[in-house]
Amino acid sequence: MAKSKKKKKGKDLPQQKRTDGGPDPLSRAIDLFAGGDYPAARAALGEKQADTSLSEADRKRAGDFIAATKPEKGALWTVLACVGFFVIAVVVGIARQP
Repeated sequence: MAKSKKKKKGKDLPQQKRTDGGPDPLSRAIDLFAGGDYPAARAALGEKQADTSLSEADRKRAGDFIAATKPEKGALWTVLACVGFFVIAVVVGIARQP
């Protein structure tokens, strides 16, 4: 029987170390992102993206993470379609009762 390997959270995230050896200004937001707290991560990243004291590369990384946490439009439309079909099924079921 083969052992299953569990993927560790945050393993596929970009490295948090900077090339200049300084602390990563996005580390708090990335930790929130890796922990699954996307609303808090988006808020923290939005602040960092607007911070003009950060380098252009750090602001671009913040923008990339913000883009990664946006809800997918396809999923939203799928949910809406399922709810619509459910409502139609309920209405038709009620209407066909004797």
